[in-house]
Amino acid sequence: MKSKPKTCELDPVPTCLVKEHIDLLLPLLCQIIHKSLSNGIFPAEFRCAIVKPILKKSTLNPDVLKHYRPVSNLGFLSKIIEKCVLTRLNEHISKNHLENPLQSAYKLYNSMETALLKITNDIYRSIDAQKCVFLILLGLSAAFDTLDINDLLETLRVEVGLRDTVYS
Repeated sequence: MKSKPKTCELDPVPTCLVKEHIDLLLPLLCQIIHKSLSNGIFPAEFRCAIVKPILKKSTLNPDVLKHYRPVSNLGFLSKIIEKCVLTRLNEHISKNHLENPLQSAYKLYNSMETALLKITNDIYRSIDAQKCVFLILLGLSAAFDTLDINDLLETLRVEVGLRDTVYS
């Protein structure tokens, strides 16, 4: 019910209608989600997305293709299954104390602002202790493009402990 009421062109029924009749649809939705998670299969129908190009900044030239980024609009049930997986994975990470204490992104109550506050605090503390301070910044405009899927899978297997159906 916390999901945004946005409907994708791929949705057979408008999201607002699903939410309005959730009491009738919930058993079926739960069955679909449970089957997907227990079998380790994200149904092919839910892997489809409507991809639309969005201009990165309004000041950029709209005639240049590289000034656009693709935005994938997923169906409502796809988002719900993803949210279930995210919730379970976060619970596993939290329960097993696998959090990286320095991570700010994708973490509740953490943001770029909290990361900058920590860095600023570390710099001030080092200066107060009369230590030399070096700050090297690296900006990656397409950070996710630098991600190696094999490294990610290895991290999920070794450090997070995903096994069997979940890992597959």
